[in-house]
Amino acid sequence: MKPAFYSMSSLPRCFALLLQAVLLGGILAACGGGESQAEVLRDDTRFQVGAVREPYRPIPEGGMEQRLIEKLRTGSKEALRFAKEALGARGEAIVPLLVEELEKEVQLGSTTATNFLSTLVFTKTEQPLPILAEIMTSHPIPLVRSQAIDTIGQLRQRSLEPAVVAHAEIEAEAGPASRLVPCLGALGGEQAVAFLGGLVRRWAESSLREPRGQVAWEALLAVEGDAARREINLLLDALPPSQRAPGITRLIHLGQTELAAEVREFLDPELYISAGVRRKAVEGLAVAGDFEGVLLAKDDPDVRVRLAAVDAMRLPQAIETDFARAWLEEVARGDDEDMARAALAVLAERGDTTALEPWLALVRGFPTQPRSSGATRMFLHGNLGHPALVSILIQRWPVCDADQRIDLGRVMAAHADEQAVDFLLSVVLDEEADPDVRLYSITSLGNSGELAIDALFEIWEAQPGPDATERLINAMLRYPEHPRVRAFLTDLAIEPSSPDHARAQALAGLPKAYGEEAYPLLMQARERAERDVVRRYVEEILHEYF
Repeated sequence: MKPAFYSMSSLPRCFALLLQAVLLGGILAACGGGESQAEVLRDDTRFQVGAVREPYRPIPEGGMEQRLIEKLRTGSKEALRFAKEALGARGEAIVPLLVEELEKEVQLGSTTATNFLSTLVFTKTEQPLPILAEIMTSHPIPLVRSQAIDTIGQLRQRSLEPAVVAHAEIEAEAGPASRLVPCLGALGGEQAVAFLGGLVRRWAESSLREPRGQVAWEALLAVEGDAARREINLLLDALPPSQRAPGITRLIHLGQTELAAEVREFLDPELYISAGVRRKAVEGLAVAGDFEGVLLAKDDPDVRVRLAAVDAMRLPQAIETDFARAWLEEVARGDDEDMARAALAVLAERGDTTALEPWLALVRGFPTQPRSSGATRMFLHGNLGHPALVSILIQRWPVCDADQRIDLGRVMAAHADEQAVDFLLSVVLDEEADPDVRLYSITSLGNSGELAIDALFEIWEAQPGPDATERLINAMLRYPEHPRVRAFLTDLAIEPSSPDHARAQALAGLPKAYGEEAYPLLMQARERAERDVVRRYVEEILHEYF
């Protein structure tokens, strides 16, 4: 039997009740599966629970923070992520409690200290935290020392820079040692710069055999400020060309645009076989405003270098002068899809979509015309739009097979307008359409932005089956803060009259969608659970997150 959709709201009440009775009797199959509505509405197997746990302990008033702290010690990977984000969202206010609990973990010598260290990063605190240096230098577990070092760098704990520099000289374990150089690059003070410069110098003098040299050079190149600029200048002459090129490029970023002429030398693929070196050179020339130099790379044998040249043309100086328009138009008409897409994007940013016309002509021949598949695929990128595109895609729909229609739906979602939403909705509601196409069209609607929310609710009113419902709720969960979606998901999770397959999915989605605000909703669902299996399922979610 073909999957079908019917809208109860559009029928007289007496007939709607009669039709619902027929559905409950199992005569009408649901979209995306052969189960009847009777089987769908009540199906205990939808509420999967693990091993029997102790009854859930509700959180006492004012106890949410402490419950989340418990999850840092005992939670699953998903629960840890949830607790870190929830605690981190409290910002500076939670830092004293986190430090206090971290001290307890350090005294116990437990690896769970890493969870408290990483949670501090989520707070984005600017408070100095001496305990991080203590852990870095004295904790017996290398994993914990590594996380302490990472936390110092991610929080930019510049007051701890001297301690990090001193420890970098003596750390013996490979794991923590590998974190110290990037940490110093993130701190970026004068002591850090001097230490990184020393590593790079030893690296150059040892013919690049110093094991930390490459990482130190990369870290130094990421540092802002005059200290880093001076150090890079001092090191350049000691480095081989492969390392000199990114150094000069960085100096240009730091304001020494007079070095652009030297950078041009690095564009010769016969002298500098590393495409990475040549790509860095293009970036340096672009920052220096030497767009004539950038164009020297337009025929480079490596596409990454050519793409860098195209990308350089989106800088403000190039846009202001409309530099290299003829070349961009030529590239946009070329056979290389990656290059053409990049050039078309640059031209679009300059307000010119005329170069899209040849590609639209290919789409008009999809799927049989040569190169039409590549042209259609190119429009998956939402930054390449055209007013005629959706109409063309709809025109090609009848001559496409199921897989090709799914692809067209994805492209419509990338350029969603009312026409695209209306068309995709009509596909979902079409009883004669391919079931997979209908399912993927729900996903495409979900990717179409809030413009499609009314269409998603129209699908719900049509009584979709389990597979379609799963897609539909996933689509709605993309917009959890939309008032209509929030009310719908809340009611779906709490109301005992909700179909089990939809209710279970909505319940599971509440914590991810609403964070701590899901707690009172889940407690309400627990109180209203009319069956033991439902109550245990809700408690399983509560145990997981709260």
